[in-house]
Amino acid sequence: MAVLIADTAWVDPRASLDDGVEVGPFCIVGPGVRIGAGTRLAGHVCLQGPVVIGQRCSVSPFCVLGGGARDLDRQPRGRVEVGDETTLGEAVVIHRARDEAAATRVGSRTVVHPAVHLAADCWIGDRVSLGSHCVLGAAVHVQDHAVLGPSATIHHDVTVGTSSFVAAQARIFHDVPPYLIVDGQPARVRGVYGVGLKRLGLTKAAATAIHEAYRLLYRARLAPSQAAEVLSSHGHWTPETALMIGFVSAQQAGRHGRARDQASPPREAEREVPA
Repeated sequence: MAVLIADTAWVDPRASLDDGVEVGPFCIVGPGVRIGAGTRLAGHVCLQGPVVIGQRCSVSPFCVLGGGARDLDRQPRGRVEVGDETTLGEAVVIHRARDEAAATRVGSRTVVHPAVHLAADCWIGDRVSLGSHCVLGAAVHVQDHAVLGPSATIHHDVTVGTSSFVAAQARIFHDVPPYLIVDGQPARVRGVYGVGLKRLGLTKAAATAIHEAYRLLYRARLAPSQAAEVLSSHGHWTPETALMIGFVSAQQAGRHGRARDQASPPREAEREVPA
């Protein structure tokens, strides 16, 4: 299949476009951009390399990928990666990673709705849904199958667990455990995300174990180690509950409820000035 490029588009000769790529009117494709087969760029898309887009993706008008991170102390050196069969809605902005070997990544079969902003070093898993006008700070990780409602705001270094649900307009400062719903301002765990469990195709026993783990952690308020003992003794220790317990343990070990936001090393004591 031929590559189709609109007359008003500009494609740098150092860019790489596979068969079947369509570049719409007024698009800008910079150097270091690679686009997989069957991907379509609608009008007014700006790709500032290095950007790698997978196969059969759809990039809507006015998306900007690969712009520099808004960091006054560090110049962007990384790249942007988008997996296969992913849809980017209108006016999505994705910044490059800050380190040369790193990437701001959006996984495969993911839907990013209009006006979403992904800061540098974000990592978005597969089959994720990001609602319109979501804002994700630097180095936010969103694991597979998670759903973020419209206008959710995620603090930097937060991890959103697999198959979890963040409600619309929620402000998230702490990690979101897998399989659970988080809502409110301030955001709190509200229950188990039953729709997500159905999408995963879990057995009834596995779903029951997740509900029991939620009850022990957030209703009975047991420590993760205590909850693990109760789950094991009652036959509810499954791969899913083990993931939940490990996630919450790591979250509590981190700073401000974020597992990847580790405390800074203590500074050396200041020397006394002699009299």
